[in-house]
Amino acid sequence: MNSPEQPLPTFDEVLLCTPQTSAEQVGLFLRRCLIPCQGGDKIYTMLYADELSYEVSCRAEELFQHLKCYNSSYRLIIL
Repeated sequence: MNSPEQPLPTFDEVLLCTPQTSAEQVGLFLRRCLIPCQGGDKIYTMLYADELSYEVSCRAEELFQHLKCYNSSYRLIIL
């Protein structure tokens, strides 16, 4: 699973969720992942998404549904 040719994820590729994670933080993360830009070979990971508050989860889902139409080849893992 560890490859010397592949770098570790950078800070902008990972969102570690807690009950205090805001909708703004999740929104910025989803925009980085789903809006096409150069260097689009990154794999984004949202960890502990089940820790998000109900309100933040709902807003994140709405934003995800809206943004995914801009990029059909996104790389997003939600755990």
